[in-house]
Amino acid sequence: MNENNEQIQSGSVDIGEETPQPAVAQGVTPQNVPNQNVLATESSLNQPQPVANVPPPTPKKKFPKKIMLIVGVVVGIIVIVFVIKAIAGRFGGGGSSDITWWGVTFEEEAIKPLLEDFKNKNPNVSVTYVKQASNDYRSRLTDSINKGTGPDIFEIHNSWVPMLGVGLDTVPTTFMTEALYSTSYYPVVRKDMAIEGGFGGIPLFMDALTLYVNTEIFEREGRVFPTTWEDVDRIAKGLTKKDSQGVLAQSGVALGNSTNVDYWEEILALLFLQNEANLSALEGVLAEGAFDYFTSFSKSDGTWDETMAESTKAFAAGKLAMLFAPLSKASEISTINPSLKYKTIILPQIAKATPDQPSVSYANYWVESVNTNSTKKSESWELLKFVSEEENLKKLHSGQEKIIGVYPRTEMSDQQVSDPVLGSVVSLLPEADSWYLYSEVFDSESGLNSQVREPYAVAVELFKEKASSEKVLEELVLSLSLILSKFTF
Repeated sequence: MNENNEQIQSGSVDIGEETPQPAVAQGVTPQNVPNQNVLATESSLNQPQPVANVPPPTPKKKFPKKIMLIVGVVVGIIVIVFVIKAIAGRFGGGGSSDITWWGVTFEEEAIKPLLEDFKNKNPNVSVTYVKQASNDYRSRLTDSINKGTGPDIFEIHNSWVPMLGVGLDTVPTTFMTEALYSTSYYPVVRKDMAIEGGFGGIPLFMDALTLYVNTEIFEREGRVFPTTWEDVDRIAKGLTKKDSQGVLAQSGVALGNSTNVDYWEEILALLFLQNEANLSALEGVLAEGAFDYFTSFSKSDGTWDETMAESTKAFAAGKLAMLFAPLSKASEISTINPSLKYKTIILPQIAKATPDQPSVSYANYWVESVNTNSTKKSESWELLKFVSEEENLKKLHSGQEKIIGVYPRTEMSDQQVSDPVLGSVVSLLPEADSWYLYSEVFDSESGLNSQVREPYAVAVELFKEKASSEKVLEELVLSLSLILSKFTF
């Protein structure tokens, strides 16, 4: 901006400056031109002035009152509409709320009816459910949250809070108070979802490790189902069959290694927890005992080895009497072999000193969380509140073709506790525990679960080779301490 303009804007121009005179060409005498900037004097005003012929003023036409009334009404309506839209936009109405929900468990066909019901009650809220591919889901989710492009609602594994804690909004007390949350969901949920200021998500189902048994094999061999780990050892040996070349034809139980035992991570974690060992800092006879028991089935007992197919497939093929796996595997087993006769039973326990000694199971479930940076947090929690109501949970589970788990609410447990497949998990959920040792949770190589899994896998193989227990545990504890220090708990 030039200097004059700056002076004009600031009001600093000197209006008393001499008015520039018109330029005169050389050799030309200027004419007498009146100065237009000279003010009129009193004497000149007293002289007679010529009067021009001015026509009489035209009378003003009045605007019709009827038209003015119509215009006023129209303007008023427009103002009211703008006010309503502004209020609706502020509180999630007016079509301004479009919620994005990422999930990995539920199929769109199961979610869709509930979203339609929610839409009928909340016409100004639109919801888009996106079923995510499992590969590297956690890393993709984390990246999207960090970039500010993440979904409003997303599904996380129960062990992911240390990786996503800062991105989780707390369950609002208008949705559910902390006291109600604590009575509505199992203790393991309250432990896993605890974040600063409250809880970081709600489950729409619960799952846990359980024991599948081939009822046809047990009946044929006249065996009773195990209740302790000693029973498992004894029965497994009796139900293991080998051919004439000494190759396993039928295994009693799939335990002992980290190569073809599905969910070996959860099984090992269960053994440690039942033996009251510290999974973060394993040491002493409690840790050694759990490792020795697990590896003995392939190291010395010969009830399982690398010649067998992956344990879930071996069970589905009728070549395995006992399989440890979560409920979510039931549909896969039935799909592979629809004629297989099986059920699930309560997990075996270490022999109890007293009958009232608590049992232990290992939870493995997913929850729905709200992005703390979402602009639709209020509407997102309203949606989750709606979906998590008892009747809607029933619709959600019945609309899902595959078994994913059981109802998450404690008051609904009596509806499934007698089920031949679901009942074993429901029975132990009040005493379920958890940690960070899991398989198939899609957390990518940089994830907490994947990193924890690696040193445990090494330790299993070293125990099989009868390496020094003390040395193996020292190396395991060192590796775990380095991994866990990267995350906030």
